[in-house]
Amino acid sequence: MLKLNSKKIRLENGRYILPIQIVNVGKGTAVNVGLRKYDTDDFIITKEGKAYYVYDYLNYSYACEKDAITFEITTEEEKNINNIVQFKIVFSDLIGNWYEQEFSFIYDTIFVHGFSRDMESKRPKKIDEDFNDILGGIYSQV
Repeated sequence: MLKLNSKKIRLENGRYILPIQIVNVGKGTAVNVGLRKYDTDDFIITKEGKAYYVYDYLNYSYACEKDAITFEITTEEEKNINNIVQFKIVFSDLIGNWYEQEFSFIYDTIFVHGFSRDMESKRPKKIDEDFNDILGGIYSQV
């Protein structure tokens, strides 16, 4: 589940820094957690094609039930931002099954001046890919 707080957004050197928190609402521990690339070779995409980048890595590579993992993304300072931002994570359970989960939210500097309440946390999907392919497409501190 996404947990976003507009009060924690900050401006540094002409860039907005957006803190993202993901809470494990599942019934087990998630391990080997990392951001996963899209087919475009990007970790973060927007419907509008706006550039967002990872600013600070995931603070943990695991999450027990109800634990949170945080990271930060950044984008250039502009007056009229209204973007649907998407990213996905990959993780495994304790018996080695791999899953992918996609998230999206709206970031806006026009109307709400922060994160919109319109956000989505899709259900995790089990993935059956080669272990090395999965690890080659993630961005984590592991």
